Amino acid sequence: MASLLFSLVCAVFVFTYSQTILAVFNPAYPEIAGSSLRFLGFSLLGSTLKFHACTLARLGDRMRKASRWFALGGLLELCFVIAGAKLGGLQGLVLGWTLAVSIEGACAALILAFATNLDSAAGPVHDEPPPSSLKT
Repeated sequence: MASLLFSLVCAVFVFTYSQTILAVFNPAYPEIAGSSLRFLGFSLLGSTLKFHACTLARLGDRMRKASRWFALGGLLELCFVIAGAKLGGLQGLVLGWTLAVSIEGACAALILAFATNLDSAAGPVHDEPPPSSLKT
C-alpha cells in the first residue's frame, strides 16, 4: 500500500513539474514534448502493481508460469505504443503506453488481491506450532 501511495505522489510530482524537469535537459524540450509527457508519470501506478505481481511470482517460485503473462503484457505494450505513435505521434505513443501499463496494472491488482486473500486465509506466518502433548 505504501508503494502505491508513493507511486501516486511521484505521478503527481511528474505531472506538476514535468516542464521544469524537461527544461533541465534542454530548454526547448518543454515546448516540444511537455504536454504529452506530463501524463507519463501516471504509468507509475500500473508499473508498481506489475512489479509487485512479479515479486510475488518470484517469491512463490511461479516465475515460469508468470513469465508467459508478463511476455503477453510486453506484447500489449508494444502494440499499443506502435498504434498510438502511428495515430497520434508522441502524444499517441505516451497515451498508448500509459493505457497498456494501466491494463497490466489492473490485471496485476487482481493477482495481488487473490494472493492477499490466499495469505489471509492461511493465517499468520509467524505463529508458533502448538505444543506437543508427547514428552521426549
